[in-house]
Amino acid sequence: MSLNVEDRAQIHDLHARYAHAFDAGDGDALAALFTADGQFVPPGADPLVGTEALRGFVSARTSDAPGMRHLVVNIVVDAEGDGARGSAYFLAFRLGGDGQLRLRNLGRYDDRFVRAGDGWRIARREIVGDVPVDLLDAPFAFGPR
Repeated sequence: MSLNVEDRAQIHDLHARYAHAFDAGDGDALAALFTADGQFVPPGADPLVGTEALRGFVSARTSDAPGMRHLVVNIVVDAEGDGARGSAYFLAFRLGGDGQLRLRNLGRYDDRFVRAGDGWRIARREIVGDVPVDLLDAPFAFGPR
C-alpha cells in the first residue's frame, strides 16, 4: 500500500487534533482519535490501552495541571503494510498556576496508524522523551521521580 496526499493530510490532522484535545482536557475527543484498543505508551510507565483508559488519563492530567500546550512538528509518515508508521517531534509546556512557564517535555512520538472506515486512527503512540525526569514539570512526570 502507498499513502496518497489525502492519507497524509488525514494523518497530519490526527496530530493537530491530538494536541488540541489533550490541551483542552477533552478525553472523549482524544480517545476518538485512537482505535478502540489503541495504546498510549508514556516513558517509564505502563501503556494505557483502550478508550476508557485514554479518556480518563487525559481528563485527569488536564485537571491536575491546566494550561498545557502541545506543539507537534516535523511529521514523517510512511506506509507499512495496510497501515502507516510515523514519527513527529513534540514540545509540551504549560503556564503554571503561579504564572511560571513550565517545560512538560520534548521528544518524539513514534506512531502506528490504521485506516478505519471513516479515516485514519492512532493504533499506538509511544512517547520518547528527551528531557530527564528531574527537569520535568512535576505534575506531568510519568515515571518515578
